[in-house]
Amino acid sequence: MNYQTKKTERTPSWYELDFDSPPYATIHGAFLPALDLYGRKNSWEFMMHAEGNVYYWNSLMPQNADALSWFILRSSCLHASAGGQDLKGFLNVINSNGFRFSDTSMLVFACTFFMDKKEIRLMASEVLIHLIEKQKVEIDLLATKLAYLASNKYGPFLRLVESTGALKDVSTLHNSAFLQLLEALFKHLIIADKLPVNFKKLVEHYVDILYKTNQQPLASAVSFFERWKDNAALKSLIKQIITT
Repeated sequence: MNYQTKKTERTPSWYELDFDSPPYATIHGAFLPALDLYGRKNSWEFMMHAEGNVYYWNSLMPQNADALSWFILRSSCLHASAGGQDLKGFLNVINSNGFRFSDTSMLVFACTFFMDKKEIRLMASEVLIHLIEKQKVEIDLLATKLAYLASNKYGPFLRLVESTGALKDVSTLHNSAFLQLLEALFKHLIIADKLPVNFKKLVEHYVDILYKTNQQPLASAVSFFERWKDNAALKSLIKQIITT
C-alpha cells in the first residue's frame, strides 16, 4: 500500500536479506556495549538516516566495526531499495585509514554494489578503486559476498556488472584485481537454471581482461564456462576462454 496515494503497488521482485539477531540483554550503562548498537532501540539516536550518525557511532567503537556493520546491514541493506546517505557515510568509513574488514562489513560493502540509488553504486566503485590502489581489500572475500547476493537475486545483475566494471583500465594493478574478482565470482556464483540477464556483458569484460593482463583462465573458470559452452549468446566468447 502506498500511504500517500492510498493505492496498492507492485514492489520490485527482489529478495530480502534475513538473519538471526542476538538476544536482547540489559548491560550496565557505563559500558559501550550498553549502547546496544547490535540491537535496536526506538529512540532518535538510533536512526541512521544521515551520514553524520554513521560517523558518530563509528567514533564510539572504531576498533569494533562489526557493531556498526551489523546495525547498517539491518537498517539499510535488507533489500536493494533501502539505504541512502547512511550508506555513503559507511563507504567513507571503510575508505578511511585504519579500517579493517570483517565478514559482516564486507557483506555491507557488497550490498552497496546492488543498491537502487546510482550515487551509492558509483561511490562504491570509487571506494573499491581506492582500496585496491592502497591494497586494503581482500578481493576473494568481496567476490564471495557479491556472488552470494547475485546468486540469491538481491538486485539486478547489471548493477553488479557496471559497478565492478569500473575497475577495468584504471591501472595495471586494477586490471589484475578485476581479473581476480571475476574469477572468484565465477567460482562462487550459483546458477540454478538460466544465466542472469546481462551476464554476457560480464563475460565480455572477462575475455577483455584476460587479453589485457596476458593471463590464462583458471581451471575453475574454465569448468564454470564448460556448462554454458552451447549457449547461443555466449558461444563465441566461451570458445575464446576454453581454448585460451
